[in-house]
Amino acid sequence: MAFPLLASMLPFWRRGNANTDDEDEPKFVNTMTSPTDNTMATLDSRFSQGKRCFYAIVIIDLHHSCVKLTRTLFDTGASASFISRRVVNEYRLQSLQIRPTPFIVANGGVMYCNEIARFDLYIAGVRNEVQAYVHDSANGILLLVGVDIMDQYRMSMQSALGTQRRWKVTVAPDIKGYRRERHVVEEDEDDGPPKAWTLDRDEGLAWSRRHG
Repeated sequence: MAFPLLASMLPFWRRGNANTDDEDEPKFVNTMTSPTDNTMATLDSRFSQGKRCFYAIVIIDLHHSCVKLTRTLFDTGASASFISRRVVNEYRLQSLQIRPTPFIVANGGVMYCNEIARFDLYIAGVRNEVQAYVHDSANGILLLVGVDIMDQYRMSMQSALGTQRRWKVTVAPDIKGYRRERHVVEEDEDDGPPKAWTLDRDEGLAWSRRHG
């Protein structure tokens, strides 16, 4: 059963660590397009509806420092992307209030999101400005990357050769007029809970380039 789209915005937006007097700061415009059926995968490690999932480490660029997120869940069964309110609040990411938007999770429940966050995200050394719905789930997932962000990175998943069934995941920068080099996304094999910590900006960007 499909829910009607409820993506119209309330006249309120807030900035995280940015200076509200800075006229050069670009206006936060909601570019999210809710899927027609508002479906998404569960925010856990299980595979959803036969789709593929994997974990990787990503870098959020705060411009004065970086945040390293482990166990970021990439889920091809998720129609949208989600970030934990804990990360948004702790690192003061720019966010915008929207009208509550429902998403049907794989277990049949409904999750409502009333806020979106905007941030610069590095995946395997490739940077994009992305937006994600802010979620309040207590399952520990800090960032779930759905097909909307995957499309921004031109992500490709191919079956890798070898004795184990593995997937080779690559991303490509948006460079017009040049042949796009594909960067391999390293899978995070740590089975522990997702973690977030602050790095010096140069250290964070260097780490992203080394693993891209």
